Amino acid sequence: MSRTLAGLLLLVATACRAKEPVVMSPPPGGPVAAPDPAGYWSGDWGRLGIEHDGRAVYDHDDGTIVGAMRGDTLVGGWCEGPSRQSTADAGDVELRFVTAPDGTRSIDGRWRYGTDEAWRDDWDLGWDPGTPPADLVARFSDPAAFCAHP
Repeated sequence: MSRTLAGLLLLVATACRAKEPVVMSPPPGGPVAAPDPAGYWSGDWGRLGIEHDGRAVYDHDDGTIVGAMRGDTLVGGWCEGPSRQSTADAGDVELRFVTAPDGTRSIDGRWRYGTDEAWRDDWDLGWDPGTPPADLVARFSDPAAFCAHP
């Protein structure tokens, strides 16, 4: 096994166990900035708060997201009341983080019911530099609100 392959396997194994993201060396040609999704966003479907661990809460029907960053996109599952069950109140979500040349941050999101329905491209949000509202932040402390990906 080559040293490069062994190092990559070690990095992947470490990333699977780590709670904090593993920082890789930038590729030749300069650094690539990874988006930091954590914070407070607002737009379609109301307010959205995202933590560094890939969990998010949003206004619409007390919704939650559990996901992981894949490049510039948070990929995972959403669920919301009343049932929090797939095909009715849960499904796939992809939130792509975009930074415009002027520094404006936004999310270009899409979602679907379950895992087989058609994607809906109507979950767009903008960065909100304000303090996240206490009622939204408090919902992170309810583990029952966070569903397993359908």
